[in-house]
Parts: sequence; structure tokens; C-alpha cells
Amino acid sequence: MTIGLRIPVGVNESGRANVEMDDVEHNKKILFLAFGTNDDQNHFQDVGLDLSLIFEVRDASFRVKAERKINQILQKFSKTIKIDETKSIQLDASKSNEVKMTFDYIDLSVNEPQEFTRTFVR
Repeated sequence: MTIGLRIPVGVNESGRANVEMDDVEHNKKILFLAFGTNDDQNHFQDVGLDLSLIFEVRDASFRVKAERKINQILQKFSKTIKIDETKSIQLDASKSNEVKMTFDYIDLSVNEPQEFTRTFVR
């Protein structure tokens, strides 16, 4: 069954739109887009994460703000994923020029645990 347009958007060999057939893969791609870098200069579109917030996670108050923003984004996906509340969102800033965000969730389309990881580079 068709889920939606395949990301990145394109056409297949017959000239029709590429469509996504795999729920799990589609949800991962959507999450990856949702946790983009918010650097498109479109002031009317509030998507992604502010990198200045992400790269200050060593500071406790900035870490709380970053986690709050991450949770706000995740709330938008409550019909497709469920966050594993037994594990926290990991923000690894051990390397000076990057922050790695990792969290576990249950993909509700297949009711299976998944892991999401995105690395932000300065």
C-alpha cells in the first residue's frame, strides 16, 4: 500500500511520482526532515532545530531547552511513533564540532522498536 511520496521527491522510469511503500523507512525519513537544521531562512516555517541551541548542550539550561524543543517536535508524530520513555534522549557532545542526537521509539505502523540518530555538524 502506498504511504506517500518518496523522499527525496522524484519520478520513476514511467514518469510517475515515486511513492513510498515501507512505513518504517518513510517514518525515519520524515523524522530526519523534522530534525533538520532550520537554516532555510523561511521565517514563516518553524521546522527543525536551531543549531545554536544544539551546540550549547554542554550547558545544563541549554540542554533543557534543546530537550524541550525535541519533545515538541516528537509530539507532532504521536500517531505514528511512541517514544520509549524508559530511555532518555541522548545528546552526545563529546566531539567539539558535532552533536549526536539519539533516541529510541516504537514505530506504531509495525509495533517494533526503532532507533533514530542524527548528527549535527558545526
